[in-house]
Amino acid sequence: MRSHHGIGIRAEVRRLGLTRARIIEIAVAVSLTLAALLFVGLAIWATDEYEMREGVATVHSN
Repeated sequence: MRSHHGIGIRAEVRRLGLTRARIIEIAVAVSLTLAALLFVGLAIWATDEYEMREGVATVHSN
């Protein structure tokens, strides 16, 4: 098996056959995924903060 140590980014892109448009598409997809994760995290944090401040949190008893 051939070693890929020291291979450049451009060579790797050529090896995978990625076009500039495909790279941009991947970058946009990754950016949107990160934005969605950030949004969900902030929504969860805001909900927790609201529940703590308003005393809305309920205690479940079995």
